[in-house]
Formats: sequence, structure tokens, C-alpha cells
Amino acid sequence: MAQLADEAELPRRRALIKALWEFDEAAAGAVPWLLQTLEDADADVRALAAHALGRIGPDAVAATASLVALAGDDVPQVRSRAMWALTRIGADSAITAQVFLEALMDADPEVMKAGLHGLT
Repeated sequence: MAQLADEAELPRRRALIKALWEFDEAAAGAVPWLLQTLEDADADVRALAAHALGRIGPDAVAATASLVALAGDDVPQVRSRAMWALTRIGADSAITAQVFLEALMDADPEVMKAGLHGLT
């Protein structure tokens, strides 16, 4: 699967990530590849990958540091998806609390909402 994803053009990468959503925690084997896609140049791919990691849940806890970093992305959708994923994977609250608090002061309402959700 990783080889296919590396060679695929943008629409195929997006479609592959969305397909992983259907498998939830059964897609845990894709976590290493999804971690790579969090660094994709395309904001939609980064947001979709964060969402997929959140759907995988606790089996994606290895993505915590990458998702915390992604919570500082320039694109609001990417920031909110990263925070949503952090809440779904059950990331350590000592690590994520500051990220969620900072989100409460974000200019984007969806990011603010994600930060509030992360704190509750």
C-alpha cells in the first residue's frame, strides 16, 4: 500500500486516505504511512491524514507528536483535524492541554471549537 501511495498523484492519495476511514481501528497498519502524509505539501492531504489517524483511535498514539506539531499548521482545517485526532487517540493530556488552550484564542471558529472539545 505504501508503494502505491508514494507513486500516486494527489487525487489518488486523497482517495486512499478516505478509504482508510472506513476501517477505523482496523487500519492501524497504515499509521506509519499516515504519519508520512501529515507532512504532505497539500493541506487537504494533511487534514485527511489527521482525520484518518483519529478514526484509528488509540492504536495511532504514535502520531501524538506529529499531530501536536500539525496543530500549529497555517491552514485552519488542518489545525482543527489534528486536534480532533488528538482527542480520539487519547493522547496524553499533559502533552495536549497547551495545544487545546492555545486553540481557544485562534481566529478560526472551528479551531476554537476543536480546542474546547479537547479540553472537555
